[in-house]
Amino acid sequence: MLFHREPKNAAPAEVPGRAGSGAATTVEQASETPSRWVFRWVFGGVLALVVVAGWIGQAWNVSVAEEGMREDLLRIVSGIAGTIDPEEVRRFAFSPEDKAGAEFQRLRAQMIAFGRQVGLSRMYGITESGTVLCLGAEGVFQTVPGDYPAGVVNKSFRAALPQLFKSAQPALLGPADAGNGSYVAGLAPVLDPRSYKVLMFVGVDFPVDRWNRTILRARLIAIGLALGVMAIFSVGLWLAWAAHRAGAKATWWQRHAQTLTVAGLGIALSVICGLGMHRAEVFEHQRAFRHLTGARMQLVGEALRGVGHDLMSLVSFCQHAPKVHPDEFGRFTDPTTRISGVQEWLWLPRVPASERADFETALREVYPSVSGIFELDGGELPVPVAARSEYFPVFCSSTRSGESIPPGFDLASEPVLGLAMGEARRKALPTAAVLARLPAERGSGRCVLALQPVFANTPGPVTGFVVGIVQMQALLER
Repeated sequence: MLFHREPKNAAPAEVPGRAGSGAATTVEQASETPSRWVFRWVFGGVLALVVVAGWIGQAWNVSVAEEGMREDLLRIVSGIAGTIDPEEVRRFAFSPEDKAGAEFQRLRAQMIAFGRQVGLSRMYGITESGTVLCLGAEGVFQTVPGDYPAGVVNKSFRAALPQLFKSAQPALLGPADAGNGSYVAGLAPVLDPRSYKVLMFVGVDFPVDRWNRTILRARLIAIGLALGVMAIFSVGLWLAWAAHRAGAKATWWQRHAQTLTVAGLGIALSVICGLGMHRAEVFEHQRAFRHLTGARMQLVGEALRGVGHDLMSLVSFCQHAPKVHPDEFGRFTDPTTRISGVQEWLWLPRVPASERADFETALREVYPSVSGIFELDGGELPVPVAARSEYFPVFCSSTRSGESIPPGFDLASEPVLGLAMGEARRKALPTAAVLARLPAERGSGRCVLALQPVFANTPGPVTGFVVGIVQMQALLER
């Protein structure tokens, strides 16, 4: 028992050691004084122990939260860098003229869309000399390696650029004041696949206030758990002290205060240890998952870049061929279809309404079973195409499997694909669209169409589209 008290009907007795004082001290009074000291020492000792344990716990919880945010930010910026084609970066002059180029505008639109998904708007590319290309929704084009615009690259980071380009590794810089708030900058390199030279670093600014809120939340959780343990012990100690003072009149709660306190502390400590072990386990699982997905995404990015290069080769073939014939198209695309992630290649010539009858005659000569240009009705059945100013029917195809899109199907008749073609045609750049519906089953999983316009001259009228159909599930399995 923490406290002991003699029954109230015990006879008073002299306490030795007080001779000559002329006063009698009862055993009750003598025993009450050390009980108070026990209360103070026990409470103070446990308080100190809880404070130390709470401080260690909150420090560990904050370190786990910081490590998670650090890895998340590096994963995000590395993912952004992995989506950028080094060939496009190599074509940049890193001058104000890049801002008006279609490649830069497309890259910036891609980065803005990516930033919306992860909740970040301040993204940029930076060269070793300090030239900055703003790729996010905020900021302006900047070429002076001096005072950078707010939210882009803080000038205090300039000293770290040579070491970053030498290491060619992702890194975090900051926090530093950027004029309109403090930011932590995450940087990841875009490497030349041939020489492994760093072409530029992609940067993402993460607001410090979001960083601090996450850290504060982790710290408050640990402090709250420590206060909960202290509250359980304080209530138990108060009940024990009340039972000591009440003696025989103590209530059931007061008489069993120590048992209840030990049980409560045991449950609380078990919960805290369980939560800590669970958090550590989840953190390790998330780290392993990040490493696995990072490697997989890098492979997927390389595969998609390979698809882009194959697309450009096919565009060059169609652009320089006097007339694309299905046999020649098949011979050119057959090796690519076998080794790439593309399930089917298509050639869609532009057919003006005035030339529709001549094209359908030529189409029936090559494919006798095809009656003409068609589209899908509401029931996904083929019907003759509606009158339009121009058509983009399938004339050549090369597929890995036995299934293929029938010749004569006008892909522009599908609203989503028609809009994608219009964007690619307007910007003279490749684009992609999710496969909506086609007159051939593509198996399980979602497909993506990569579209590239072909022009007779640059600039000049569009002569058709080269299309690659990528089944994402098959690409991931490869």
